[in-house]
Amino acid sequence: MDLDKLFDLSAAKMATMPVSLLLPETVDTHVHCRLKKTGQMAMVVTACAGEHGTIVDIPNVPSITTIKAMQERRMEILSCVPTGQHLQVLMTPLINDKTDPDMIRSAWDRPDGVEELHGVKIFWQGVSNDYGNSVSSAVAIKPLIQSTTKQFVYKSRPLPVTLHAECSKDYSGNEIPIKDREFWCVVNEVEKIVKMNPEGTYVIRHISDYRTLEKIADWQAHRINIHGEVSPQYVILIDDDLFKSDEDHAMLQCNCIFWPRPKDKRSQLAIRKAALSGVPWLHIGTDYAMHLDDMTQEKGVKINSRGEAVGGLNFLPSVAKSLLIDFFMSRNREDLLAPMLSENAAKLYGIRDIQISDRRIKYIRKDWKVPEYSFGETPEGKPVRSVCFLRGHTMHWQRAA
Repeated sequence: MDLDKLFDLSAAKMATMPVSLLLPETVDTHVHCRLKKTGQMAMVVTACAGEHGTIVDIPNVPSITTIKAMQERRMEILSCVPTGQHLQVLMTPLINDKTDPDMIRSAWDRPDGVEELHGVKIFWQGVSNDYGNSVSSAVAIKPLIQSTTKQFVYKSRPLPVTLHAECSKDYSGNEIPIKDREFWCVVNEVEKIVKMNPEGTYVIRHISDYRTLEKIADWQAHRINIHGEVSPQYVILIDDDLFKSDEDHAMLQCNCIFWPRPKDKRSQLAIRKAALSGVPWLHIGTDYAMHLDDMTQEKGVKINSRGEAVGGLNFLPSVAKSLLIDFFMSRNREDLLAPMLSENAAKLYGIRDIQISDRRIKYIRKDWKVPEYSFGETPEGKPVRSVCFLRGHTMHWQRAA
């Protein structure tokens, strides 16, 4: 894949670009901080602390089903922030059919700055490794959905409900083709959720289908407060790219498998067009989902000893940031970097602790190569590593020292 051609980064185009720019502290609304005991949490948090002001953790790990467990997890994540660096961590726990709406409500309805969560995350059963923290149907969580806008003591806005909008089976139990899972979920299950509570606030995460964008635009036209999360992998990849090497040979790129699967060129172009449109209901969330590289293991790794690969990219924040700068700059839309990388998400999640209008981070145009691996170690000192997405590719932007 030639990223320079993809983004029209010819020598002539590069010559017209500035050599530096200032960005507000960025907000990544979709980070999987994984577990501390595996070494992944420290690797993820360290990488994020060097690039972001705020991250939103998606805890699809075992046993994060109570507010106490979520509090402990947040403190564990913060303990991994390198000395001298700052990172604000927001929590969006996964819910299931049995999640207590009152528990979620009490954790949310607190004065700004002391709330225990900033949203909830919904997986439908069978579409991700959620350790049982998923829902069977929209109907099963109706009380929780309706509770997100009930009269609060402290909050004047709804609790954001964020959605991994994919279903693996239809209402008759038939398998849904993988390329249609997102759209089927959107027009069936998400539609039900919106009708249950039209006053709610919703986010469809990592949009992969042009039809999803059309549906969100339609909801917006009818004054439904629903947002879309743009993950940069869908800006640069289509489904065919997973089946060829960088040299254009036929090859399955197992380390590039992620969910939802990218769609065709039509969806890719629609996502790009939407990202460049300047609508306030879109923001960036990278779905940073590191897995370990150890094919001797049966589970807990990207590709196991049976050759099975799980979804998720080790999409380093520095790589994602450089690509996004190139994407917007090559299209003369530098003005959208702050809204898409910071401001829209900050408004959506009620982030007021970061000075998005005052503090600026300098980025310089300087080439560097994506490393082959991220390295870390477990608390016991065992070395671990993860294959980097886009390893070996040249990036053009980096944070100034």
